Parts: sequence; C-alpha cells; structure tokens
Amino acid sequence: MSRQLLIHAALCVFVTLASFVAFVNSACRVDEHCHESYICLNNTCLPKHTYCKEDAHCNKESFCKETTQMCVPKGSHCDKDSNCIEGELCIKTLCVKKGKYCTLDEHCNGNFFCDGQRCRRRMEFCREDTHCDSSHFCNGTYCVKRGILCKINDHCSSSEFCNGTHCLKRGWFCKQDNDCKDGQICREKVCEQKGNYCSKDEQCLEKQFCKDSVCIKKGDFCYNNSHCLGNTVCNGKICVPKGEYCTEDDHCPSSFFCNNTSCLQREFYCREDHHCKDTDFCNGTVCLRRGWYCKKDEHCSSTTWCSNGICVPRDFSCHEDKHCSDEHFCNNTRCVRKGFYCAKDEHCLTGKICEKMHCIEPGVYCRKSDHCTQFQICDGKKCVPLGSYCWKDDDCHLNLEGKICIDHKCVAKVKNNGHIRSDDKNYDVYISLSVLIPF
Repeated sequence: MSRQLLIHAALCVFVTLASFVAFVNSACRVDEHCHESYICLNNTCLPKHTYCKEDAHCNKESFCKETTQMCVPKGSHCDKDSNCIEGELCIKTLCVKKGKYCTLDEHCNGNFFCDGQRCRRRMEFCREDTHCDSSHFCNGTYCVKRGILCKINDHCSSSEFCNGTHCLKRGWFCKQDNDCKDGQICREKVCEQKGNYCSKDEQCLEKQFCKDSVCIKKGDFCYNNSHCLGNTVCNGKICVPKGEYCTEDDHCPSSFFCNNTSCLQREFYCREDHHCKDTDFCNGTVCLRRGWYCKKDEHCSSTTWCSNGICVPRDFSCHEDKHCSDEHFCNNTRCVRKGFYCAKDEHCLTGKICEKMHCIEPGVYCRKSDHCTQFQICDGKKCVPLGSYCWKDDDCHLNLEGKICIDHKCVAKVKNNGHIRSDDKNYDVYISLSVLIPF
C-alpha cells in the first residue's frame, strides 16, 4: 500500500509542476487566456502577486508599482498615499508617518498644523493668526504677544494704536487723528489739542476754520459765508450784517436783491424782470408798470404797441403794419386806411391796383395787361385798346380772324407783296394795315 501511495503522490507533483510550467509559458492576448491566478502581461501569462497591472493583482501588504509592473511591499516606495500602510502617506515617493510629515493640516495631530510638509506645533510656529491663541498674533513665523508688537491696531489695546511694528499709547504718538484722544489731532506724529494748528477745518474747534495751517475764530475774518456767524455774511474778508453790504443776493433779506454791494428793495428797484411784480417790468434800474411804459411790444396790451418807451394806441402811429389794425397799413409812422390809400396792391379792394399811393380801377393805369379790361393791353403803364397796339398775336381783336402782331401792330394776312414773317414756314405775305376795333 505504501508503495502505491508514493507512486500516486509522485504523479500528482509531476502533473502540478507540468501545469505550472505550461501556464507560465503560455502565450495570451487577454487575462481570460490564462489561469485565474495569472494575468496576461506582454502577451505572456505571469503569476499574480508577483507581476501586476493594478493594485488588485497584489496581496494586501503590497501594491503595484506602475513603472515596473511588479508587486512591491507597502511602506517603502510609493506613487500615492494608497501605496503606504495605514497611518502613513506618500511624500516624494516615500511612505512617511502621519503626524510628523504632512501635505494637509489634517495629516497632523490636533495641536499641530502642516507647514512645508512637516507638522509644527501651534503657538511655537505659525502661518496665520488662527495658529496662535487669542492673546497672540502671527508675525509670519512665530506667535507674538498682543499689546507690545503689532501689525494692525487690533493687535493693541483700545487705549493704544499700532505704528506698524509696536503698540503706542494714544494721546502721545500718532499716525492719524484717530490715534489721538477726543479733542486732539495728530500733527507731525504727535497728538496735540484742537484749535491751534491745522491742515483742514475738521482739526479746529466748532467756531473756528483752518487757514494757512492756523485755526482762526469765525465771525472776525472770513473767506466765505461759512466763516461768519449769526445774521452776518462775508464781504471783503470781513463779516458784516446781512442787508448792509453784499456781493450776492443771498446776503440780503428775501425781499431785497444785491446791486453793487448794496441791498435794494425788490418790486421798486431791479436788475432783472423777476425783481418786479408780475404786472411790472425792469427798465434796467426801476420797476415800471406794463401797459403804460415799455421796452418791447410784449409790455403793452393787445390794442397798443411800444413806441419810444410808451405804449401808444394802434391805428394811431406805427413803425410797421402789425402796429395797425387789419383795415389799416403803416405809412410814414401813421396808420392809413386801406382801400383808398395804398403802398401795394394788397392794400386795395379786390380788382383795384395801387398806383401813386392811390387805389384805382383797372383799365386806365397798369403795370401788366391783367390790370386792363378784356379788350385792352398794358403799354407804358397805360391801358390801350386791342388792335391799335400789340405784343403778341393774342393781343389783336378776337373777332378779326387772321390778324397777327407785327412790329407791335395788328396786320392782315394777304397773297401779295408785303411784309414777310421770318418765323412763317409757309412764306405767307402780309401787308401792314392799321385796324380800328369797334367797341
């Protein structure tokens, strides 16, 4: 029996070794072509836990190193934190212990913070004020006691201010007015009382103003009205009572205005129309009532117009037609009734014309043939009968057919020697003939 068992065992070992050799040397394209404990790497079946393409091909104590595709024990070299054992992290391809080395504050213990990949104890080292307790601030590297050294005023007590490096007592040294006590100002980095020297009005007392670096009392000298008190205004650098002297209307009471440094009563004296009542206008110095006196027609009523500063009735005197009524026109400063006298045809009744300042009936005097009757034409401002004088053929009598105008006379057309019209293409011959037209 023992001999058979030995033979059987030897056969099993042989088969196992043969299978191992076969799997190791087998060619492949994908992992499925290999045994489950092998992977396909470079077209060859290779054993897991030795060769790998990812961490899952290695055991729990190893990881897959991507550059060699070999399983490497955790805790030595690394590419990422997961390549290290618990409690370690990967820094510069090495596994280092958390709490001593770090990339984040979370990698350090509670009273430490991460600074340059090393855990540093708070209060001993710092990068910001939160790494120090409430009585210290961070100067960039170390926690410094507040109230002695400082970077901002908050690092000092309420009675101190920060000059940039040290806490200084308010009321002694300063950078600005707020660094001094109430009633003090900062001048040349030293606190001193208000009311003496200044660079702006706010550094003086309530009833002072700043001029040439010195606080000056209001009410004496002035450069504008705000430097005066009570019912006074600034006039020539001196505060004077309102209403006595002025340089602008605001220096006078409401019913006055300023004129040449004097306050004048509105509605009597004036410089502009708004200084007068609505019923008056300003003639330059005093208010005058509209409708009586005037500077322009708008100061007069609808029935009067402005002539030499006085409103005069229309239709009495004039400078232009609008100063007269519709029935009159202006002639030599007098309104003249239309229809008899005239300066142009429009001043006459329909059908009449204006000649020598008089309206006349048509048919006697004329400036064009339209001013004459049906059987007349205009010749030298006089109407003459048709047929005795003409300018064109139509001026000849309408009842005498065949008459045309030649040399301003009406002539009859004939077939005999006579005058020839130069523009007649038929070469008709005409004879001069004076024709009397019966009326």
